[in-house]
Amino acid sequence: MLLKSLVAAIYLTYTATSMATDIPIGSTINICGDGSGWPPYIYETSDKQVHGYDVDVLSRILSKSELKSIFKMQPWKRCLQSVDRGEEFHIATSSSYSKERDSKYLLSRDYYSITPSYFYIKKNFPNGLNIRSTDDLKKYSVCGLLGYNYSNFGVDMDRVDMGTRNFSQLVEKTDRKRCDLFLARYEAFVSFSHISTNFIKEYGLGSQPIPGVEKEKFYLLISRSYKYASALKNIIDKEVDVLESTGELKAMIDRSIEKLKAQSTN
Repeated sequence: MLLKSLVAAIYLTYTATSMATDIPIGSTINICGDGSGWPPYIYETSDKQVHGYDVDVLSRILSKSELKSIFKMQPWKRCLQSVDRGEEFHIATSSSYSKERDSKYLLSRDYYSITPSYFYIKKNFPNGLNIRSTDDLKKYSVCGLLGYNYSNFGVDMDRVDMGTRNFSQLVEKTDRKRCDLFLARYEAFVSFSHISTNFIKEYGLGSQPIPGVEKEKFYLLISRSYKYASALKNIIDKEVDVLESTGELKAMIDRSIEKLKAQSTN
């Protein structure tokens, strides 16, 4: 009798805890992406609508759990701060890994990966750059974007000049020889040609993957201040597993790229 009572008490405690952590049906999850754009993963069109792979993936996952989603583009630093403080946003999309982020946020499992690369102005270096390892980056002045994480590029973050807020400023700064090269993720950077400026063609950019550096995994950052943060992470991780195992995750990336290209020709 005592054993049955104990089992019943444990069951009731578990059930109450589970119910307390379930996200109420119909709840709205507010999601921010980098306002500078991160095509084909998340970007804003001229009509102020937010599109991309992140939108497609999260909309599908959250709607399956009967949750609503609102996407807004913000300056990246502001987006991260809002999620960290538990203010307007619950999730920041398309984030690379760092120890600092791992301590501040709940990270989802990875849901895509892209290529850490360096870009330079060909007219400034007609023979290219002599970079055979990450150590060779030390021979050059290196630039990047404010608030971005380059810890997975094999470079000392303290050596990266991060005084620019968008890619237009970054490329222009490099063109004026204030940087020898700048760091960027190849797949995202080249996709800017479909939503704004074709930087590679206009500025005569050359690029190469950073030698010896693996493809970089990207994550969703979930606010630890959100009451249902753990439940939200569990929902996302479980559904990403399913989408990956069925091949749908890759298909969604491919569709996002095609949609982006189609929008640029309209």
